[in-house]
Formats: sequence, C-alpha cells, structure tokens
Amino acid sequence: MTCSHVCGGLKTKNIYLSFDGDETGIGTLEQLATQVLAGTGWVYDTAGSDTICEEDGETVKIRSLKSNSKAGAYKMITDLCTLFDAYPIFHCSEDGRTKMVTFRSMDNKGDMREVMIGKDLQSISFEEKSEDIVTRLYVEGEYGDDGYVGIDDVNPTGLTYLLNFSYYRENGLFTAEHQAIYDTFLANIMNITEYIREHAAEITTMSNELNTLWGQPLLVQYNINSTTHSIESTIKSSDDISDDKLPIVVGDVLHIVGPSGTYRKEVVSNASTFGFQAGDVYAVKYTTTEGKSNAAGTIGSKEVSIEAKESAITQIERLKRQTTDPDKIAEYDRQIAEIRTQIQLIYTGVPETTTDPDAVPTVGLYTLYYQAMD
Repeated sequence: MTCSHVCGGLKTKNIYLSFDGDETGIGTLEQLATQVLAGTGWVYDTAGSDTICEEDGETVKIRSLKSNSKAGAYKMITDLCTLFDAYPIFHCSEDGRTKMVTFRSMDNKGDMREVMIGKDLQSISFEEKSEDIVTRLYVEGEYGDDGYVGIDDVNPTGLTYLLNFSYYRENGLFTAEHQAIYDTFLANIMNITEYIREHAAEITTMSNELNTLWGQPLLVQYNINSTTHSIESTIKSSDDISDDKLPIVVGDVLHIVGPSGTYRKEVVSNASTFGFQAGDVYAVKYTTTEGKSNAAGTIGSKEVSIEAKESAITQIERLKRQTTDPDKIAEYDRQIAEIRTQIQLIYTGVPETTTDPDAVPTVGLYTLYYQAMD
C-alpha cells in the first residue's frame, strides 16, 4: 500500500505560473512563496517561518527565481528552498481546511527529525553500453589464386568468426550453465562445419556441371517406357543434331531424370545391355557443337544488362522526387518509360520479321531460358 504526502497536490497547482528572474520572480522568501502558493489552498506560515538573512544576520535575503510555466507550485517551492538555503514543513489540520507551509533555515533544525529517502532498488533500471565489448569478431577473407582464403581452415570451430566471452566470465555473468550450452553449440557447429566441408567439393562439381549444361543448348531427349524401362521409338531432339548422334553409344553421358525432377548421371559402357530403372521418365544427352554460342554466357550478360537498367530507373526516380518542375518530371517519366521498353525487349527479343529498318533482330532472354532448359 502506498500513500502520497498531503503536499502532493501542489505538483499540479499553478502550473501556468512562471518567473523570468529579471522582471518577475524577484523578492524575499516570504514574497516569492506567497506568490507561488496563491490560489493553491496553501498559505505561507508567517509566524512559524524563519526570516532568511544574508551572512551579516541583518540584511534580508532577496533572490531571483526562474521557473517555466510547467513547473508547478511544489517544484517552485523546492527551487525557493535551494535559493534561500531553507527547507519546507507542510502543516495540515485534521479537517483539511487549514494548510500552511513553514520555511526554516537549514541551520535551524530545532526539534525536527530529518528522514533520508532513497529509491526503491527494484525500480532502478541498469543499462550497460557494450560498444567496446567484443564477443564475436568476424575476419573477412578474400578470393585469391588458391580460391577463398579465410580463417575457416585454421579456426578450431571452423567458423568465419572468433568467439570470446572472457569479459563476462571475469564478471561472473557467464556461469557454468552458460558454458555447458556454449560447449554444446561448439560441438554441434564443428560437426556441421565438417559435414559442409565434406560435401563442398561435391556441390562445387555439380554446380560446375550445371553451368556446363547451360552452355550446351543442343540435346537429345530419350523418352523411357515406364513398363519395360526401355527407350521408346519417339526421340525429341534439337533440329540441327545429326542422325549419328541420336543412338545411345558407348561413352555417352546420360542425365536420367526421375518423376520428382531429380536426376543421376551415368556413362554408357555397353550400349546393348544398358537399361533404366523403375520410375525413370526420360534421359537427356547433351552435345557440344562448334560455332554455337554459350547459352550461360549469353543469359548472364542479358541479366546484368537488365539489372543495370533497373538501377538507372531507381536513380531517375530519386531525381524525380527531388523536383517540382513539371517539365523535368515529364522528362524523367519519358526516360523511365524508354528504359522499361528496352528491358522488355531484352526479355522478348527482336524477331527476324521486324519491320523496323533500324532494329537489329536479337534472341530474347525468355527464348534463351527455354533453349537451355528444354
């Protein structure tokens, strides 16, 4: 249970009263206190208050009080006590009708008892600025002649960063329980890192193989009979593949695709006995033909061109937001529309049947995707 002091209501009294300390708010303690308490229901205790004098003991102190309009009477009383080196005593009759404030000199404690009031420790918040405390330090690597060079291979954890909790250990904040969790994390992350290392070479090989396949748009697709697991008579192939490349022969590399889209690679060692497994849908044999463009390279260059043009649109839109000139806004809109048309042409290409004498026929990005994947 909490109970506020009887003087607590003064905090909201005279909140519009202000003193500038130059023309207003100048006087003795009695004069200023009377102005502060006016209209609050409290009065200055003339009989009980001390007359605050200068060091000579005769000259009554006159001070200047500065206070903004949001201070309130209680805050101004506190400021008065600071100015005049005094302390307040609040009196209230049992019926609550008589309320007086007595001001005593700090040298006149009399029979008063002084109470030191502190904060409730449970209400104190603590905020620690940890800008200078480093628990995780990343070490940036770089690609060189030998591939990526970083700390991964020499770091016991296999991670790209260093961990250090010594500061919290020394201060007792990093307990044995935290250490156990930390040890478990390190053990798990080391196992995961080792697993990644073991499969990194395999992933790189598959990635390189995929890039190679994208560079070979010419292919032969063999449909597989789901009952006999053999090649059906219908063979789908690119138009300009010669007939001698259609049969499966020793040395062919087949990519055999299953129903879920996954595939496996097999090298034909005996064409007469080669068979397929249950669930195989079709097999693809990629061929390399002299004079054909590299699909991966062409696709990549077009994608880079699109990104550059989209970046240009972003720059123009930023300039457009910075102006209110209608002519400039119209010009920016024209530039944006033109660039968007150019982007669309990269996707669709310019057909051979174009009637525009200045247009150069090109293969669109959509077509290149189809040639590379179909």
